[in-house]
Amino acid sequence: MSSAHLTEEIIQAFALNGTHEDPLAMAHIRECETCRTAVESYVQLFSALDEMPVATFDFDVRALVQPQLPLPGKARPVLVPALAITAVTLLALGGAGYYFRDYLSGIAGLSVPYLLYCLGPAAVTLLVILAADLFGSYRQKMAKLEYY
Repeated sequence: MSSAHLTEEIIQAFALNGTHEDPLAMAHIRECETCRTAVESYVQLFSALDEMPVATFDFDVRALVQPQLPLPGKARPVLVPALAITAVTLLALGGAGYYFRDYLSGIAGLSVPYLLYCLGPAAVTLLVILAADLFGSYRQKMAKLEYY
């Protein structure tokens, strides 16, 4: 008789089928009291599970959940008011630009250097921040890949 007992999987398979394809396992079950007791307890457990009634609710789940759900309603379009506001704003700015067109051309000619002094450093700063964020994201993704 072997001193090592059978695994739980073999014992459960024997309890379900009543036999096993390994003749050594069958011989061990016939000779080992511990494994034979385990097989008998699994047989009783499996038969008790087969005899259990199917679980059912004693209440109606639909009746409890359905009143809490929101009623389906007509979806309000968000795009239409946003487009209307954008159109009115563009028309107002266009009208003001047309009305003050003589003054704007003189102002735009004088303010281009100042505009470049403001937008240039802002654009460079934005590019540096975006590059740093991209590099940080890349490092995080590479750190995650090292674990696999």
